[in-house]
Amino acid sequence: MISEKFGFVAEFFRSEKPNNVVHTQKEKTSDIARDSGTICNDYIFRKVWDYGLDPSLLEFEESELEVSCEIYFAGQTLEKMYPKVYYGIPRKLGMSVESKKDINIILTELLLKLFSDGVTWAKLLSMFAIAGSFAVECVRKGYPEHVGVVTRSIENFVVLHVTDWLVGKGGWEAFHDVVNERQDRTMMIAFFVFIFLTWLVIKLSVV
Repeated sequence: MISEKFGFVAEFFRSEKPNNVVHTQKEKTSDIARDSGTICNDYIFRKVWDYGLDPSLLEFEESELEVSCEIYFAGQTLEKMYPKVYYGIPRKLGMSVESKKDINIILTELLLKLFSDGVTWAKLLSMFAIAGSFAVECVRKGYPEHVGVVTRSIENFVVLHVTDWLVGKGGWEAFHDVVNERQDRTMMIAFFVFIFLTWLVIKLSVV
């Protein structure tokens, strides 16, 4: 069922090639697992708030982990690009969030499909966006206590399928470099466009 309805999610990230894992010891597996849960909780907390729901119903509070903010804002950009993909995923799948077991099974199956051809930062953003959609549905339907299952499912998936890749990158904190690199690239492009337009205006004014 998941493969048929949401198999196209992975297609959005075909253009970003999975990087080869370079094994280092920059961050221990336990740290990655812990931070994965924290980032997921933070994403859910902000998502619930943005949807006008009460985050005090959740069994956790927002952390002060800096990379969580960057991941959330990047994830929101992704969700706005593809709103039909990330809005109300459980309802689109015709599932109920009454069962904790169903949440874990279906969420894990969906992530296995998403990461079937490798890991990229874009897919990790998508992972949190999907988790946010599941969590919002839990709160909306009156099962805020089931949100913990969503976070644990994400933690377990990262430990089993993503840890090596993240260790090779230097952990979740490496997302800082991704953000800064793309910002620098955008600024450089904007600078050259400005120079070109200035040159074009001068040239046309002379003519």
